[in-house]
Amino acid sequence: MRAFSALNHLLTMQEAGRQALEYCIGIDHAQFLADKKTHQAVLFNLMIVGESSARILRNDPSFTSRFPEIPWRSMKGMRNRIAHAHATLNLATIWATLDQSVPTLIEALPTLLDAAKSEEGTV
Repeated sequence: MRAFSALNHLLTMQEAGRQALEYCIGIDHAQFLADKKTHQAVLFNLMIVGESSARILRNDPSFTSRFPEIPWRSMKGMRNRIAHAHATLNLATIWATLDQSVPTLIEALPTLLDAAKSEEGTV
């Protein structure tokens, strides 16, 4: 069995977050709401972000506790809502997450990646 790697999950979060943002380049909120393919693609990538967060929380809680400014549990909660309560999702909330929270996460990830690399001795 492979050892747990927060680094790998952080890289996955980074890629999924960037991908979600990329899908929405050049569209506004109304266009997002009207384009089912786009909002489903975004939801899929947000679910990946949340799953990665959940795995880091479960397998390396000391890592997440060093970064309390990162909404680890909220990302996990978003993943659970997308996966299990998708019929009741509020797409305005998803758009707000995409507009505000995902860019903030993307900005924070280099610091998290450096910390994970240091822990794993890959610097």
